[in-house]
Parts: sequence; structure tokens; C-alpha cells
Amino acid sequence: MRKYAPIFPALFVFFVVFAYSFAVAEQCSDIVKTSLEKWKQVNDYVCRMEAYNKKGGEEDYKVYEYKYMKPGYVYMFILEGKSKGAKVFYDPTTNKVKGCKKILFYICRTFDPADPKVTSIRGAKVPESTMGYILKQVKGFVESGVGCSVQEAEGAKVLILKSHHPFTEGDVDEMRVYIDGNLGLPVKWERFSKGKLVNRVVLRDIRLNVGLKREDLKP
Repeated sequence: MRKYAPIFPALFVFFVVFAYSFAVAEQCSDIVKTSLEKWKQVNDYVCRMEAYNKKGGEEDYKVYEYKYMKPGYVYMFILEGKSKGAKVFYDPTTNKVKGCKKILFYICRTFDPADPKVTSIRGAKVPESTMGYILKQVKGFVESGVGCSVQEAEGAKVLILKSHHPFTEGDVDEMRVYIDGNLGLPVKWERFSKGKLVNRVVLRDIRLNVGLKREDLKP
């Protein structure tokens, strides 16, 4: 019997770790579920969006005037950064992006959402910039088994998703999503590759349900 005795402590530790991991995953799921319920109450929002991206040796930082309206309309006007003054508009009814750049006057063209001319340097599409998209993405990751833990920082619950292998955007193995304690919605998200920050989005001056109309998002 003695030679089998060490098995029992090892099994005990295994079950404790398993139970803890399961509980943490449940906590993540509960937070996401609650946030998605909040999201159902949002018809539109406006904010100032700050976005940092890094791919290889290339870095990009932009600040946008940002407007969103259900079922998925998105308007982004570049206030700071490369292509300052340019604007894009995503129409979910056509699944097309209209990009407008000012020379002497605005010249607009229509693009597929995946066209590099209207994506970030990391390939993120305009419709993937919304709070709702981030919440649904996190929900999918958690349900697929990506490890998730919860911390608190900056007045938010921080969902930390980690994997030994990349689980999104080709090289991202860690994602952090900040769920604001007052709004109950994501106001910041970060992506890492092998410990290095490759993407950060911060939403500031958020106003929900301001009563946007289609013409308010005109490019």
C-alpha cells in the first residue's frame, strides 16, 4: 500500500486545481453574460477611440471620433495619426466600407471590409471595433476552452485570456478586456504576442443611447 500512498495527495491537488480553474472560467462566463445583457440595452454610442497597433517593426497610433448604431453601423473619423482627416463608414446592410480621404475635397470609395486600405496594419476590420464584437469574441474564446482569469484594475474587472498557443489574429496568445465597473461594458482591450503588446484600444468620453440616426453617420 505504501508505494501507492503518494497518489492520493497528487489526486487531491489535481482536483483542487481543476475545481479552481472551473470556478474562474465560470466567473469569466458570468461577467461576459452580464455584459452582453447590458449590450442588449445599447442602441448607439459615441466616444473617442485611441488605437495602437504593432506588426513586425511597424507601429501605428490613431485617435478617432467614433460612432456606432445598431444593427452594426460604424463611423470613424481620424483625429490624430496617419491619414488624419480621413473617415470610414461601415454599412451592415451591404457589408461594405466607404472610405473617404480629403485632398482638396473628400474623395470616397467603396471597399470590402477585408481590404487593407480600410483595415488596421494588423488586419482588424472596421466592424470588429465595436463593444459588442469584443464581448462576443471573448464569449467564443471562453467557450472554446481558452484559459480565463479575472483581476480588478482601473475601476474595471479585467478578463485575462491566455493560451500556450495563439488563439486569435495569428500570433496573439493573450488578451485582456476591461469591463467598466459603472457601464458594465468593455472600455479597453489589449492583445499580446509572447508577452509583447501588439494592440491596445481605449474608449474615452463614452455616451450611450444618444439617439443617433443614419444621417449622423454619413461619411
